[in-house]
Amino acid sequence: MTKPSLYRPIPTKKLPKSDREKAVLLGLVDLYLKTGKPIGSQTIQDHGFASLSSATIRNYLSKMEEEGYVVQHHASGGRVPTEKGVFFYIEHQCQEPAPLSPEEESLIAQLFIKDSQEVAHCLHKAASTLASLSRSAVFLSSPRFDQDFIQDVRLLALGSETILAVLITHFGLIRTETMYTPDKVSSSFLSQCEAYIRWRLNQGDKPSFQTLKESKW
Repeated sequence: MTKPSLYRPIPTKKLPKSDREKAVLLGLVDLYLKTGKPIGSQTIQDHGFASLSSATIRNYLSKMEEEGYVVQHHASGGRVPTEKGVFFYIEHQCQEPAPLSPEEESLIAQLFIKDSQEVAHCLHKAASTLASLSRSAVFLSSPRFDQDFIQDVRLLALGSETILAVLITHFGLIRTETMYTPDKVSSSFLSQCEAYIRWRLNQGDKPSFQTLKESKW
């Protein structure tokens, strides 16, 4: 029984030999992308290439392997396309993308309007928009947050003995930490602490430590 075709049949006998080889390569890549399995000559013949013999298809595949378009991992196994073969498929088989509609252009333009500096928020917003436009699933590969670093620090007095530390990172993340002190501190003292921290972050001049000590009360 003939298997249902995944690839659109092509009248290969009416094509020149070079075009028949091209059609077989496109068919192999198409089948591989749909099945994820190595493709043999019999499989190709059963899916749109019945006009070619298995021996002819095998000869084509051997030539493609020599030219670097496909590879055979096992002597008795099928072939899988190489990077060169996939790029050949993209160049010759994939259609040119349709122009964006005004609505789609507007949605994409909104991505560049930063309503937040947080990287994770921007990535999720972009992925959601792309998924909506393409009607496909979108997967994110997040940046390595172990390479993030502190960009700024703010210190706020919440009470006589409570300080709120706000840390802002280069990736736009905001972290808060509550600290308690046995003594009351002034707002000028906290400002000098911020100046000292920025100096340690290479973002300002070295503050006067004597002034910092005297401004505690």
